[in-house]
Amino acid sequence: MVLLSHGICQTENDIKKLQNAVHFYEVGTLDKSLVILTEIEEDNKEYDLPFSLRLFTNLGNVYADNGNNVQAIVYYTKALQLARKNKDNLSEAQIIKNIGAIYMSLGRFRVAEKNYNQSLAIGKILKNEKLIADCNNNLGTIYEQTSRLELAKSFYFKSMQAYKKLNKPNDVAMVAVNLAIVYKTMKQFDSSIFYNQLALAAAKQSNDQWVEASVLNNLGNLYGLQKKNAQCEKYLSQSLSLSKAINAPEIIINVYDNLAENYSKIGEGMKAYQQLRFKELENERFNSLQLNRQIDEIEIKYETKQKELKNLALENDKQKLIVFFSIVVILLIGVFYLIFKYKKNIVFQKNQKELNKAILIQEAETRITIAQDLHDHIGQKIAVLSLYSQRFPEIEDEFFKMIQNLGSEVRKISHNLVPESFDFGLARSLEELKEELLKTPGLSVELTYPTPCFETFTPSENLTIYRIIQEIIANILKHSQASKLSILIYDHKLFHTLAISDNGIGFDTKLSKKSIGLGWKNI
Repeated sequence: MVLLSHGICQTENDIKKLQNAVHFYEVGTLDKSLVILTEIEEDNKEYDLPFSLRLFTNLGNVYADNGNNVQAIVYYTKALQLARKNKDNLSEAQIIKNIGAIYMSLGRFRVAEKNYNQSLAIGKILKNEKLIADCNNNLGTIYEQTSRLELAKSFYFKSMQAYKKLNKPNDVAMVAVNLAIVYKTMKQFDSSIFYNQLALAAAKQSNDQWVEASVLNNLGNLYGLQKKNAQCEKYLSQSLSLSKAINAPEIIINVYDNLAENYSKIGEGMKAYQQLRFKELENERFNSLQLNRQIDEIEIKYETKQKELKNLALENDKQKLIVFFSIVVILLIGVFYLIFKYKKNIVFQKNQKELNKAILIQEAETRITIAQDLHDHIGQKIAVLSLYSQRFPEIEDEFFKMIQNLGSEVRKISHNLVPESFDFGLARSLEELKEELLKTPGLSVELTYPTPCFETFTPSENLTIYRIIQEIIANILKHSQASKLSILIYDHKLFHTLAISDNGIGFDTKLSKKSIGLGWKNI
């Protein structure tokens, strides 16, 4: 939003009040700014036209930033009428642009586009390069939001050239980030990295550390998408360090999330879980800060209302209003606390899910290791012992049978941990499982899978899939009374689908959530 702080009005006190309101707006204290602006308006003085124009424009700005779009439009419309009456074309264009920003925030992109084009036309007549660049950037944002990406790029390029010419590194960084987002959406990651690097250089030039930290995080995420793990970790670490230094919790939370995702991709499950824990702790701290900030805002609003109450004539009415606003404050604090607890619970559940996933992967890897040790070491030693026992006829047959039984038990345990056919892939293991199932009287089995099957998955992930199928089939054989069983695997471009069905009696899916057994929980 454009702030207008200078104007001529009837008293120096009015000018000072308006300047104070603008100051509070610029430092983010919107409630204090609104109180002062409202006091000026309620004085009902005959202000001259330029001062009234600036008053209504600033009221529109404050209401817009507070999210009160209806009031913002009301005051912007008043300001627009005064600007046209005063033939102040620059103010007119800026107000129209601000109205466009409100409609864009509401998702009414056609109306927003119309306003930006109106403002752009006036900017071209006035030859105001800054206004033209702002409108081009905003139009680019609309086209990006409505998936007209090539059009968005062309408008972003126009605004970037203008900002470079005007030597506005902050604005250059903003547009470069917008372009990087467009290229990322188009899956053109190298181009996205290029514009993020451009944004990084501009942010450093303007000493905007918040943008710098945000862009470093974006670069880390992009390198992660390209599976360039070293560069990913490098930029994310730089972003985390800078974000902590400037106390930017939103970026810190995002960095931890990206670090967890990167570690998960390279198989570092424990490191991924550690980053998720850091994210949870930072999220709790951020929510606590937000809650305190919201409580402070409520207190400011409450104090404002108390000030209004002093102007009431009757003391009884004053007391009633104080009680009312006290109740509102208590209710709001209660609502914010419940929201905080709800978000905390969501984070906990997400972390628990990630931990369970890491445990299952670790279990699968352990099964593979133990099965290989049983087969390669203990199994071989039992085979050698059996050969030696045959060279001594005096050894009783019973002892020889014990050795053979021991070997069979070891093979059985190894097979239960990991099927022998698993060395030849998941598909071969499923074929062997089908052959075993066909031995069940009265049961027909259909098995369909793509070739190759899950070739991008690790052995531990494939074993987890196999165990899921095993667990479900065990439940079917035990409870369903089915005569037909179907295992279907579909290979899509972005994901796989596993469908297991039978013609049995079925079961109540709601009961599975209440099950105390481990089967459903592991699945």
